[in-house]
Amino acid sequence: MNIIKKIEEFGSQISQAICHIFDKKQLNQLAQETGFVQRSTSKIKGSDLIELMTTEIVQEPNISYEGLCDRLGEINPKAIMTPQGLEQRINREGSVKFLEKTLKLALLENLKRQKEETETKWLSAFKRIFFEDSTQGVLHEKLAKEFKGSGGSASKAGVKIDLVYEYKQSHIYEFKVSKSAVADQSRASTFLEKLQAGDLILRDLGYFKIKALSQIEDKDAFYLSRLLSSVDVYLDETDETPLNLPKYLKKTYAQENVIELGIYLGKNDRLKTRLIAYKSPQEVIRMRKYRACQNASKKGRTPTKNYLQWLEYSFFITNVSVEIWHAKVVGTIYRLRWQIELIFKNWKGLLNIDILKGTLESGSNVSFMDDLSV
Repeated sequence: MNIIKKIEEFGSQISQAICHIFDKKQLNQLAQETGFVQRSTSKIKGSDLIELMTTEIVQEPNISYEGLCDRLGEINPKAIMTPQGLEQRINREGSVKFLEKTLKLALLENLKRQKEETETKWLSAFKRIFFEDSTQGVLHEKLAKEFKGSGGSASKAGVKIDLVYEYKQSHIYEFKVSKSAVADQSRASTFLEKLQAGDLILRDLGYFKIKALSQIEDKDAFYLSRLLSSVDVYLDETDETPLNLPKYLKKTYAQENVIELGIYLGKNDRLKTRLIAYKSPQEVIRMRKYRACQNASKKGRTPTKNYLQWLEYSFFITNVSVEIWHAKVVGTIYRLRWQIELIFKNWKGLLNIDILKGTLESGSNVSFMDDLSV
C-alpha cells in the first residue's frame, strides 16, 4: 500500500473514532472546564486543538509549529495564530489538563466497549479489579535530562507511560508519565498502598516481585500474575534445592495440558501460591523458541536448554482459591489484562508513540512532537 494513502487512512480512522466518542460541543465544553478556553470570545476551540493534535499530527509527524498554524487555519479560519503564540498556548497548564482529560475519557470509552464483550462470572467475587501495565517511547535526545533513556544501545531520552485501570467501575486510577529508565519492578509496591481487602490485581510480568505479592496477601487482597523464569520454585517449604520446573513437568505430567501445583517461591522468605501451567501448542512453542534465539543472538548469547523448555509452557501464579477459579479458567481471566496492551499497541500502530523523536527547529526549540510527548 502506498505510504501516503496508508497515513491518510490512519488519520481518517482517528478522526472517525474521535467523532464517535466526542462531539464538538462536548469538546468545547470540556475545554472551558479545564481552562484551555478561558473566554467565550476565544477564536480557537477545544475541538480545533484535538483535531490538530491527532489527525493532523498522524498525517505529518514532524510538522513544525508554522505548519501547525497553517493546518489550524484550515480547520478553523478564525483561529489565526503565530507559531510562537501556538507554542505558548499548547504548553499552558489548561491545555495540558484539557488533553489529559480528553485522553482519559477516550481511554475509558474504549475500555468500556471491550468490557461489555468480555464480562465474566468469574470476577464477581472481587471488590475491585485492577489492571496495570506500561509502555515506552523514544524522545529527542535533547530531553535526556528530564526523560533519561534506558541506556545501552537505546535512545538517550525516553518516556514511560504507566496505566492502572479499575475494571468493575471503569475508572482510570493512575496515568503516570516518567522517564523510561524507571524499571517496572521498582514500582511493584507503589500502587499497593491503595489496595483493600477483596481487591484483585493483574499485572504484566515486568512488575513481578515476591515481596509485592506478599504485601498483596497481607492486605487480604488477591493477585494473578505470570511466573518469572528466574525465580526459585520449591515443592516444599523445607526443600533446599530449587525445582527445575519445566523438566519436572515434562517428566511427571507428560500427558497433561493443564497442570496445577502448590508451590513455594523465593530462596529465603518463601511465598506459598498456586501454580497453573498450560502446555502450549507446538506452533506457539516453535515461534517462542525462534524469537528467543533471535533476541539472544543480538546480544551474543545462546538460550539455555532449560529456558527453551520453559517456553513450552505458560505459567501463572495466583492466591485465588480453586473454589473461585478452577485451573482451566485462569489463563482466560489473565487475558483480560490485554485490553490495556491492545490500547498501547494501537497507540504505537496509529500514533507511533513508541518513536516520538521529532526534530530540532531553528534555535534551541524542540519540535511539537517532543512537546506533546512531555
